[in-house]
Amino acid sequence: MNKKQNSNNNYVYLLIDPRDNKIFYVGKGIKKRAKSHLKEKNSEKEKNLKIKEIADSGNDVKIDLLSNGLSNSEALKIEAAAIDLIGIENLTNTQRGYHSKENGRREFTESAVYGVESIKQKDWEELKGKALIINIAKSFSYKLTPEELYNNTRSAWHIDECNRNKIEFVLSVNDSIVREVYKVAGWFKDGETTDRDYIDETRVEFVGKIAEENIRKKYKYKSISKQITYKMRNPIVYIK
Repeated sequence: MNKKQNSNNNYVYLLIDPRDNKIFYVGKGIKKRAKSHLKEKNSEKEKNLKIKEIADSGNDVKIDLLSNGLSNSEALKIEAAAIDLIGIENLTNTQRGYHSKENGRREFTESAVYGVESIKQKDWEELKGKALIINIAKSFSYKLTPEELYNNTRSAWHIDECNRNKIEFVLSVNDSIVREVYKVAGWFKDGETTDRDYIDETRVEFVGKIAEENIRKKYKYKSISKQITYKMRNPIVYIK
């Protein structure tokens, strides 16, 4: 990276239609980059067509400075964030911005913000053949009590008899993060150990307790995303 890119002389700017005060382009640059658009000759670009339309109406494009005194990487991130906030469908930009897939707008998650520690591979190996992941995304809330978390995890699922008889531990997971680890004592038909309005005889539930502390510290509040890289569509995943 050259000295220009390392210095804090980058800025992020907005091109605005003065007729309705709507932003139609977000960009980053140094020196006179923002004004250079007004002299571009390629009339095929949507942005340039917009600039020409504004000029033909007897108006001047309004240029606002969103942020300045930035490093190159800072400007790239702010540019991408601004594009995501406004929505690329509302702009003449042709792409979302630098690393927007990893750093762009999306649902708030702990793993995205805090970089939660992944389960160590050697600890993952210890679970193979004897553990089950249950994704409780549909019923998870940060307000759940330990008892509510347990009940939401243990009932009621489609798990065949051959597989469930091998299960010693259940990992309760939301947003790829292990919320709790349970040691299974036994499996029962849906409704045998819970009080639910609707019973599905094809489903089962487990009874158990929170695993020993030496087990929990290996997995609780850690991410499974290193081992399971696809999005969990099925709420049940066997660790094999």
